[in-house]
Amino acid sequence: MAVSVNVTGITQGGAIDVTTTAKEGTGQYLVTFTRSALGCMWSATLAAPANETSPVHIPHPGEVSARLDVLGGLRVLTMNSAGVLADRPFHLIVVCPGG
Repeated sequence: MAVSVNVTGITQGGAIDVTTTAKEGTGQYLVTFTRSALGCMWSATLAAPANETSPVHIPHPGEVSARLDVLGGLRVLTMNSAGVLADRPFHLIVVCPGG
């Protein structure tokens, strides 16, 4: 399962086995999948802005974290370099045992 999400919470550039993506507040996103992420491993990384015109796509400085939601999706928090919630695009990859 994988997805690229822009700052507005919209899937951008493709998704694999993703049901929904939503922005729930500044720097707060919810991603749900075709199956629960319970028991899976995941990694979130900040992504370069979609409107980046430079040939070198470097994400804005900051931090990202993801945690399991009670419904089996993942809640992703993006922050600026000071650790304050801020809207940032991100990539999320989820790997589950057995496929």
